[in-house]
Amino acid sequence: RKPMPAGVDCWSHWEHGPDNNPYSNDKLIRAPYLTQFLGKPYYIAMPSITTAAGGRTFLAMGHIAHHRREEPFLYMLMARNGYNGTVLWTRKLPEGYMVHRSAYVATPDTFYLMGTDHCLLLDPVTGEEKGRIEVPGLKGQWHWMAIQDGVLYVLAGGRQSRAVPTAKARLHTHWSWADLSPGYYAKPRVPWGFGDTIAAYCLKRKQTLWLHEESQLIDSRAMAVGPDRLFLYCPAAHVRALRLSDGKVLWTNGASEVLELIESPGRGLISTPGFRSQCMAVYAGKALVIQGQTRMFVVALASDDGRLLWHKKKVTNNPNVLYVDGRIIVGVGPGGNHVAIDPESGKVLADLGFRKR
Repeated sequence: RKPMPAGVDCWSHWEHGPDNNPYSNDKLIRAPYLTQFLGKPYYIAMPSITTAAGGRTFLAMGHIAHHRREEPFLYMLMARNGYNGTVLWTRKLPEGYMVHRSAYVATPDTFYLMGTDHCLLLDPVTGEEKGRIEVPGLKGQWHWMAIQDGVLYVLAGGRQSRAVPTAKARLHTHWSWADLSPGYYAKPRVPWGFGDTIAAYCLKRKQTLWLHEESQLIDSRAMAVGPDRLFLYCPAAHVRALRLSDGKVLWTNGASEVLELIESPGRGLISTPGFRSQCMAVYAGKALVIQGQTRMFVVALASDDGRLLWHKKKVTNNPNVLYVDGRIIVGVGPGGNHVAIDPESGKVLADLGFRKR
């Protein structure tokens, strides 16, 4: 097997890295972007998440099938050769498994798969189980996990949740957002991914480093990891930052203005409502940017002390936040155009002239 070329990036987490910034650092792939391969299945269950590392891709397929052709792929994990599309292995996920979350970490040597109250270590080439992680002192269902610098961070506890399978067997070629499973329309929030305890676990020493418990439920969609801190959001209480080394609270912002901005329902937004299980928070250097599907505002807090930096009204349900070269790229310009924004001041630096349609 050829060695990996220098400059190839991996997509280890659901939004690239534990900071949730979906921006690749790959040095080799450049425009024009061409199709590498076509491989079955052409139609899969929804929602889905793809991670990639070591020349392999890992596709997790969810709980919604709009046609019979997608039903065989409900709750399925598929590993492929990233260069020619050859299927390496498949694994059936448990019924009720919520795919659309940070539940996987892909590395060249191990694929980490979150279970109900544990993490499985799979061989990325064969899919065979190499081991299992259970975090001492951590109780309840796992909802979210990420790995940074050899430490596994986990959100667990809180309420139990299942993604109920939805199969429609539609006769039409298209599908409707109204066909999504009932959880996507739950008010005020989706039923998945809420816990109350965060754990840090050293993978090398195989020991729990610290536990942090909240009295209110933590929304896993808004969890993000920066270089030295972990950010969490309790919709009923506050946004908070914990120090990675010991779990100490660094700052808390429970201002009603901030919570109302984050939770304010969207009105008159264009584009589709999207999957409400979508990631909400992006670590962007000096700012933590929070925006949820079907919510009205993009909100930026200072990553060092949590103060409100700025907020902007959304035009589209899907503004797609990126952090690139010290700038925030987000679709809050005229008509939903993507604009470049200074992370601290919120000043619009440039209109990039394109938008999501």
